[in-house]
Amino acid sequence: MSSTKKRPPSGAELVALWRQPRRSRAICVLGHVDHGKSSLVDWLLAENGHIPARLAGTLRYLDDTVDEQERGITMRASAITILHRRVGPPPQAWETGDKGDRDYAITLVDSPGHIDFSHDACAATRLSDGAVIVVDVVEGVRVQTRFALRAACAERLAPILVLNKLDRLAVETADSPMEAFLRLRRVLENANAALHEALRLHGCDDAFAARAAFAAEKGNVVFASALDGWGFTALQVAKVLLPRFPAKTTPKALATVLFGDFALDGDKVKRLRDPSYPDDAIFPTLVLAPLFQLLTGTALDDLGPWFEPDEKPSRKKRSVADDARACLRRKFPATDALCKAVVERVPPPEAALGLRTAALLPDSASPLAALVRACDADGLPLAYVAKNFSRPGSDAVACAVRVLSGTLRAGAALRVGESGAAVVVDAVSAMMGGELVPIDEARAGCVACLGPGVAAALGELKRATLADPSLDGVLAAPSGATALPLVRVAVAAQRRAESARLDRGLRLLQALDAAATVEFRNDGEKVVGCVGELHLDQALRDLRAYCGGDEAIALDVSEPIVGFREGLAEPSGAPCKRPPPWRDEDGFAAWEGRTFADDWPSGRGGARGTFADDALGFAWTPGHGTAPQMAFDGFAVMDVDPFWTPTTEDEREEHGDVDDRASRRERRAARHRRVRSRGRPAGDALTLDKSAEAQKSNARIKG
Repeated sequence: MSSTKKRPPSGAELVALWRQPRRSRAICVLGHVDHGKSSLVDWLLAENGHIPARLAGTLRYLDDTVDEQERGITMRASAITILHRRVGPPPQAWETGDKGDRDYAITLVDSPGHIDFSHDACAATRLSDGAVIVVDVVEGVRVQTRFALRAACAERLAPILVLNKLDRLAVETADSPMEAFLRLRRVLENANAALHEALRLHGCDDAFAARAAFAAEKGNVVFASALDGWGFTALQVAKVLLPRFPAKTTPKALATVLFGDFALDGDKVKRLRDPSYPDDAIFPTLVLAPLFQLLTGTALDDLGPWFEPDEKPSRKKRSVADDARACLRRKFPATDALCKAVVERVPPPEAALGLRTAALLPDSASPLAALVRACDADGLPLAYVAKNFSRPGSDAVACAVRVLSGTLRAGAALRVGESGAAVVVDAVSAMMGGELVPIDEARAGCVACLGPGVAAALGELKRATLADPSLDGVLAAPSGATALPLVRVAVAAQRRAESARLDRGLRLLQALDAAATVEFRNDGEKVVGCVGELHLDQALRDLRAYCGGDEAIALDVSEPIVGFREGLAEPSGAPCKRPPPWRDEDGFAAWEGRTFADDWPSGRGGARGTFADDALGFAWTPGHGTAPQMAFDGFAVMDVDPFWTPTTEDEREEHGDVDDRASRRERRAARHRRVRSRGRPAGDALTLDKSAEAQKSNARIKG
């Protein structure tokens, strides 16, 4: 059953739980836009009394700005801490030998799903030890789902998959139980494929990959409807269906076959002969069929062991749909399923930070590495500032930090690792959505908020390492946290007297928006750069609010300019390595790109900066404004021009006409696309050799 606490936790309660590191968890909620992240968070908050249960799923409590409520999407990451009471045996992975019911402090960060605000999702991963990946089962794995998995793997977070909007399969798409089962399995397979792609991209070890893989029987997959507030894991359903199976069957044993290719034959479980047509599989027969009957109201009297007679929905007072949702919410509350998965699958901070040291500190010899692994509240203080923010209606800038070692209290003296500036902690608070709850201390492993004094000491830094003055070194920035501006506008105050207000607002915007750039040019022009159109619109609204004053400031905003630059951009932010000129004074100079990874095939430079990869079969045109698909480490001058064609009559007579050569080249390219050998196509080397011979022969003729 869920927690009986119907009020938000106090600061004293949070500190008491944080003093027991095994009673603390930190997670972020990631996923594609409109897949139900904020609705799922609403039910967790309703369980703690933050909002009424009747508003959960539709209120989107953590979307506390006007922009977010108007657009219906999350634009800023928001953190809040809830309490969860565990009932039953302890999670064996982390608390062997512990017995009895226990309260857990779960800090969750609701993050944006729109691509324009991916930088805030990356900041959320740095504050967390686990990631709840929410996927709409109808839409499936989308672009931002893959980004969320990459961000989680880069930070070595323990992932939990929520297959959301299960009710759409019955009500909207009208799938049969077998069709819905095949769809769910396909979504799960796609999620695992995207996960393993992210694991390989970030070089995760086999042990982490085995723990992270999604499987219903492992308890890291939750089937849910966040809008209606119900959800369950395979183990929870197995306990309900246990009376249908032989007496010796255990819930864990049933959970291992529940979502697999197994069917119930009398009192025995058998493997399906044809998994592609699972008509009589256990999950569609015993789980989805009664669930769909309940959601559609077709056969409320034959729901098997799912509901006791007094639990079945009644048609007297409400509609069948409302009764079905209420019935499912009582039987399988989403808060229980998700919190149980978080407590069991996400490690506590002292274990999680030890697993994440390589992601936080690529240099294992750094003096900070030992502190991160130990996660000792009595050690030297070490924290990472993930983002700056301000509360609605306030201009005071605060810092969201993850404490990695030691204990932070008001008056503690620290040093900013990136700049060397000294800083004194002026206030420590717990983040509760739009409110800050003052606390006495923030111990190692917890997520906290530091006051404006720390934000002022950071200067122009938007992410920073805070450490004891005796420590040297900095923590690595989250992968993908730095976004290059694609859209730029010039802003100016319509009245000269308001120029000072505008400058103040621009500095606040630069401090509070991790992806926005502000440029004060020598000619007096002020330029704001943003990631995309939606980000630009939100930044301009924020700018008007930050300017302050009794009256809204009147601004002149230029038309947006999208810059296009050819070149190769390195992920590290180092200066671009540009290729040699296409044609030098002697005639020709081509270039060849080489990748960092040894297992990636080499590519050849093409016309106008297009990088073509033969083995992978795709082309990428580099641009400074977009994140590169592949990273380069240098250029080499080639001896021959691979794009040379005959131009004079002698050359045409010797080597053929341009059109004939082009048609032959097209035919060869089509043939190579159909038949490819390992590595690059077999004919490429031959084609290049023939071209080289033709050029050498032409040189001999001219000589």
